[in-house]
Amino acid sequence: MIKTISKYITEEYYERIFFKMNDKNQLLTYEDIKRKMTMLSQKNNVLLLGNGFSIAYEANFSFENLINNMNKNDNIINNLFSKLELTNSHDIEEIMKHLEISQRVLECFDFNDKSSIVEEYKIKLKEEFIKIIREKHPKFLDEKSSTAIEFIESYSNIFTLNYDLLLYWLIMEYNKQAKDDKRKKYCDGFFKKDSSLIFQKDYRDKNFFFLHGALHLFEIDNKLIKIRNKDKAILDQIIQQIDNKNYPVCFRWRF
Repeated sequence: MIKTISKYITEEYYERIFFKMNDKNQLLTYEDIKRKMTMLSQKNNVLLLGNGFSIAYEANFSFENLINNMNKNDNIINNLFSKLELTNSHDIEEIMKHLEISQRVLECFDFNDKSSIVEEYKIKLKEEFIKIIREKHPKFLDEKSSTAIEFIESYSNIFTLNYDLLLYWLIMEYNKQAKDDKRKKYCDGFFKKDSSLIFQKDYRDKNFFFLHGALHLFEIDNKLIKIRNKDKAILDQIIQQIDNKNYPVCFRWRF
């Protein structure tokens, strides 16, 4: 893909966009990248975060650790992984994809009894995954938050693949500080309406995106709602929603 694009852009621009390896054919360090970022305008600085960000903040949050704990805690989940021959997989979305495709095929051929079994596995997987996140998720930010905020504030647009609340908490803390000293703020497109924060898809100035959903996002009455701090902590509110059988929008694949 990069070779195809490079035919149409100059070598200088190619280097600015893709941050090539250095003269010794070594991958650039983050300090190298930060220096090169100064060549770009601030509005073009884009950050994509994955599970590594959560692991750096909290070691228990690796997908490998979460999945292994699910397998230890539940025989049904362990059996599911064995049947799908995914005992070494730590990609929860890959597993959900297998189940989703299987269910659709069964429904196409009117094997509804088998489809209902797959549905039970999907529900079980969802509940166990959320349960293990609840157990392992930090309850609040700690002294590492200032370092993390310093890292993210260099970027004008942030995209995250993670489900947890760590980045959301950091953004809220950053926005509080930014309000006081008039720095730019991050906006995810959720605005207060009545007593809820509702997603406004037509709002164009969003610069903070949950690409795979998140634990604090719920679809209620065909509206995307964001859980916020009120008289009860966000994690406690999420648990309350789950207890009421309202599940977070935190997968690309529908449940």
